[in-house]
Amino acid sequence: MDPMDIMLMQTGDRDTDMQRALSDGLRRRREIGQLGQLTGDEVLMPFGKQLSLSADREVLKEMDRADKQSQRQLTSGYYDFQKAQAGLAQTMALRKQDEVERHNKAMEGRVNAALQKTLDRDVQKLSGNITKAMLPDLQAGIAQIDDELRPYIESNSGLPGMGGLSNLGDWAFTEGGRAMKARVAKIRNMILKARSGGAVTPSEATRLLTEFSLGVMNTDEDFLRSWVDFKEQIARGEQNIYAGFTDEVKDTYLLNLGREGGIPGSTSTMPGVGGNNRIDFSQVPK
Repeated sequence: MDPMDIMLMQTGDRDTDMQRALSDGLRRRREIGQLGQLTGDEVLMPFGKQLSLSADREVLKEMDRADKQSQRQLTSGYYDFQKAQAGLAQTMALRKQDEVERHNKAMEGRVNAALQKTLDRDVQKLSGNITKAMLPDLQAGIAQIDDELRPYIESNSGLPGMGGLSNLGDWAFTEGGRAMKARVAKIRNMILKARSGGAVTPSEATRLLTEFSLGVMNTDEDFLRSWVDFKEQIARGEQNIYAGFTDEVKDTYLLNLGREGGIPGSTSTMPGVGGNNRIDFSQVPK
């Protein structure tokens, strides 16, 4: 097999018989061209040279065609490989994304559970502090006395058994006077309870007990001012308890309290003594 056969047999996608026929034809053309050049004839020599050159060009053309086809096959294989790799990479990326999302959801669930556990713990702590301060009982007692005082305040008729000699005279023994004395006793018990629970300080409790001692010089205006003062002290103590917790804890506690029936004697949904049952004592002389 001569070099032309070798080159042509390596160049392409044709079958062996076709390659053989092409090789024979080109070799025959080259041989004729070489013979023409050997004659020395002025006409045959150029013809033979041209014939040999055309055979060489055909060989080069065939080799170039085969080379391009090989390049196309190589390129096609490369892009097929790249496409397969891209598809695999996309599949892996989607799987990774799914795994990340599952992990994030799991972590989110754990974080939410931890936050809920902390919230529940703080709500229970707030509830315990309020109970320890005896605020529910104090608020219920304040609301009850507010309701009892309202008719006297609204009618501007004064408080029976209260003020000056009335504290010691016959008015103290009337039904209304006895009721007021009972209220004062109840208030003094509430002050002691507030001191015991920490809703008011011992010094504040001592001062309030003195104000509700109802001496000869005490008037009903004095009583009302002392009553407002006491309620403000309780409200301040309540606010101090709430101040140690976040708004979310307070809101959750109040929401739970509303579901359970609310603060006894109160229709308020926010911290504060007496809720909507509180009497407006803004007109009481200071």
